[in-house]
Amino acid sequence: MKITWSRFWLLRCLVLSICCTVIGQTYTLRDALLKAANNNSDIKTEEIKLGYTKADLASARMRPNLLLNQQFLQLMDRQFMPDPSKPFARENHQVWYQLTKPMQLGRQHHKRVELARQGGETRTQEW
Repeated sequence: MKITWSRFWLLRCLVLSICCTVIGQTYTLRDALLKAANNNSDIKTEEIKLGYTKADLASARMRPNLLLNQQFLQLMDRQFMPDPSKPFARENHQVWYQLTKPMQLGRQHHKRVELARQGGETRTQEW
């Protein structure tokens, strides 16, 4: 059977109409593009990367937490112990606690936020 141009175009239109009608649903061009965009794995990957960028920016905006330190010194040389028969007595050790806050000098916090924001802009430009 020889395929003429008219049969070719008729066959092409038939295939396109079948592709656009899936299980009795007809899609407009806009709906078909939205469905294709939602099912595209590359676009989903980029959306996940944008989520990471937002998380990086949120983390950069956070201030550092306070640090609680505990230090314990035990006297081990018996000749300096008040009572050598009790090496683990209260008199033979010291315990102290410190609450410290890390300092951010030279606009370090501002620079960290700007760096995270630039990373996000780079990722959105790639997308």
